Amino acid sequence: MRTKIRATNSLEANIFFNQPTSVIAFNRELEVIACNKSFGTKAGIDPYETKGMSIFSIIGNEAEGKELIDKSISGSKCSGFIWINGKRIEAEFNPVQDEAGHTSVSITLGEEVVGSHKLNHLSKSGFKSVIEKAPMTIMIFRSDGSVFYTNQHYKELWGLTERELYLIHEYYNIYEDPQLSNQAIGPYIKKAFEGNNVELPVIHYKLDYAGLGRKGSQSKENWLMGHFFTLRHPELKEDLTALIFADITREIDAEKAFKKTQERLEMALEGGELGTWDWDLINDCIVYNAQWAKMLGYDLDEMDVLSWEKLVHPDDITWVKEKLNNHIAGYSDAYEAEYRIQSKTGDWKWILDRGKVVELSHDGIARRVSGTHLDITNQKKNELQTLKAEKLLSQLFENAPMGIVMLGFDDEILKVNKGFEKIFGYTQEEIIGRYINNVIVPTDRIKEGEQLSKDSADGKMVYFETERLSKTKETVPVMIYTLPVMHDGKRLGVYGIYVDIRKRMKVEEELKVRNLELDNFVYKVSHDLRAPLASILGLINLVKLEGGLDHSIEYLKLMENQVHKLDHFIHDVLSHSKNLKMSVITTDINFEEIIDKCLADLSYLEGSGRIRKNISIEKAEFKSDKWRINEIFRNLIANTIKYQDTNKEDSFMEITVKANSEECLISISDNGIGIQQENLPHIFEMFYRATDSSSGSGIGLYIVKNAIEKLEGKIEIESYYGEGTTFTIWLPALEE
Repeated sequence: MRTKIRATNSLEANIFFNQPTSVIAFNRELEVIACNKSFGTKAGIDPYETKGMSIFSIIGNEAEGKELIDKSISGSKCSGFIWINGKRIEAEFNPVQDEAGHTSVSITLGEEVVGSHKLNHLSKSGFKSVIEKAPMTIMIFRSDGSVFYTNQHYKELWGLTERELYLIHEYYNIYEDPQLSNQAIGPYIKKAFEGNNVELPVIHYKLDYAGLGRKGSQSKENWLMGHFFTLRHPELKEDLTALIFADITREIDAEKAFKKTQERLEMALEGGELGTWDWDLINDCIVYNAQWAKMLGYDLDEMDVLSWEKLVHPDDITWVKEKLNNHIAGYSDAYEAEYRIQSKTGDWKWILDRGKVVELSHDGIARRVSGTHLDITNQKKNELQTLKAEKLLSQLFENAPMGIVMLGFDDEILKVNKGFEKIFGYTQEEIIGRYINNVIVPTDRIKEGEQLSKDSADGKMVYFETERLSKTKETVPVMIYTLPVMHDGKRLGVYGIYVDIRKRMKVEEELKVRNLELDNFVYKVSHDLRAPLASILGLINLVKLEGGLDHSIEYLKLMENQVHKLDHFIHDVLSHSKNLKMSVITTDINFEEIIDKCLADLSYLEGSGRIRKNISIEKAEFKSDKWRINEIFRNLIANTIKYQDTNKEDSFMEITVKANSEECLISISDNGIGIQQENLPHIFEMFYRATDSSSGSGIGLYIVKNAIEKLEGKIEIESYYGEGTTFTIWLPALEE
C-alpha cells in the first residue's frame, strides 16, 4: 500500500506544495517521495496519493524520459522533454544528495510543446480558429527553421501518431530538408524567412515513416502546393513563418489519368491561393490577410476602403448573403459557398468561401466569424471545358449518321444512338442491358460475333462487312467498326459503329446492271451501225454489176430505207445519251403541238398513213421538260406504227391526255400485234425486242422509261398478244 503524503505546516513544505512551479521528486529506487499541487494539476493526479508510486507510472517509459532519469540518478543535471498526461512538456532534472549520500531527483516542468499553450498568443489575435478550421495544412516555423506548431490537418494528412508528431517537432528543420533542396525550394524558403509572402511551386513530397521508427508502411507521397507568410504580434517572443499548403494529389492523379485515356478534354484541378478573413460582428469590421487581397490584385491597405458586398457578382450576392446569415443565425454547422468576385482588373474570379462562427456571446449570439477564401477559377474553367467536351461528345454520339452502340466490358449494351435505332428498329428502353450477340447477331454468325468480342477485349480495332438482324428480323448488310476503350491494358468497354450499306449495295448492283447494259450497248451499237452500212454497200455493188442500172430506182429506195433505219438508230442513241446527261428544264407543255410534230416526223415510216389517229387532249396549264415529253411520245407513237397488225383492216391509235396544274395522265393505245405475256417484264430493258417482225432498235422503250423516271413519273403497260397494247403514263407537274 502506498503511503499518503501528509500536509505539513513547515515553511519549506508549504512553499513546496503551493509554489506555482510544477515539481515532483523521486528517489534512487524510482519511487515518488514528493509532489506539489501544480504538478498534480498538470499530470491529472492527486499529489497526496503519489508517494511510493513509480515515477514511470506518471511520466511514462518513453526512451527519452528513461534516459533523462538514468542520467539524473547518476548525479548529472539534465533537461529534455517528457510526456505528462498526453502532453509533451519541457522538464529539468535536478539531482540532490543528502548528508548520508543518498541521491534524490526533482523534476521541474516548463512549457508544453505540442498543444494549445503556444497558440494562446495567436488566439488573442483572432487567428487561432482560422488556422484550426482551415481546409489546408498549416505549419509554423521559428526563425531557425525548427517547427513551432502544426495544425490537426497536418497530422491527418500524413497519418501521424502522437509519437511521430513529437519526433517531427523535435528533429525536423525546414532548412535541412533535402527534398525541398532537390526541388529548388531553398530560395523560396530563404525569401519567406526574410519576412516575405512567398508562393511555392507544386512540390512532390515523400514522408519516410521508417525514419520515424514505424514498421510496415514505409512512406507516403503527396503533391503539395502552398505559400509562406510571416506572423507578427506584440505578444509573440519572435517573428514566426507560417506555411500553408494543400494536398493536390488527387487533382494531379486525375490530370494524369485524363491525359492517359485521351477520351476527354485536358483537365487540371489546381488549388488557388488561400486567403483568410475575420469578421467582428459587433463592430462590423472585417480583417483580411495579405493573401486575400493579393488574390484579387489589391494591396492589403486597399481592402480597408472596399466593401465585400460590392465585389461579389450581382447574380450571386443575394444567395451568398442568405447562406452566410443562416450560418450566423445557427441554422448550419458551417458556411460554404462558391461564387464570383471581382478582381482589381475587373475580371471575375471564382472563390470557394468557407467559414465558421468562432465566438459567441453569453446568450449564444454570434460575435465573430472567421474563414478562408480559395481561388477556384481554374477549376471552374476546367469544369466548364469538361462540360463542353461532354456535350460535344454527347451530340456527336447522338447525331452521328451511323449507328453507334456503347458496350460494357462484358458486351452488355449501355447506350445506343438514334442512328442505331433507325438502322435496327430498337429503342433505348428495349435494348439497354441486353447482350449485343443475343440481339442483332444472326444465329449463323454467332461465332463471328464471339470472335469480334474477343478481338475487342484484346484491344484490337476491327472493321469488316457482314450482316445483322433488325427488330423485324430483316437482314441488314452493315460495315462494322469496333473501337475498344482501354485502361492499364484492360478493356473498360467498346464503341461499336454500324454503317448501313444497303444503299451502297443497291448502287453497286445498279452499277453492275449499268455495266452490263453498257457492254450490250457497245455491242448492239456496233452491230446496228454496221448492218445498214453493209446493206448499202451490197446494193452499191449490185448497181455496179452489169445490168444493175436497170434496177437503180429500186436499189435507191432500198438504200433510202437503210439510211432512214441508220438515222433512226443514231437518233435513239443520241436521245439516250442526252436523257442521261441533260438537266431537267421546266417549261409550259403544249401537248397538241408535240403530238402533231411527232406524227409529222414519223410519217416516213412504212404504214404510217394507214393508221387511224384518235387524239383527245384536255388543255390545261402543265409544266414539265419539253424535250423528254417529246421523246416519250415519239418512241411510243413510232412503236404503234411499227407494230401495227397489217392483217386488220382498221388499224388505229388512240392518244388521250388529261392534264392540270399538278399532274398529267397520258394513255396511248393501239390494236396492233400486242406482246406475249412472258415478254412483258423485259420490254423496258435496253435492246430487248419482243418480236422479230420489226426492224426496231430495241432502245426506244428503254429511253421512255428513263425519261419518265427523270420526270419523277410512272409508266404502266397492258398488252394482249394479237389484240393490242396500252401504255398509261402519270407525270407530276414540275416547278420552274
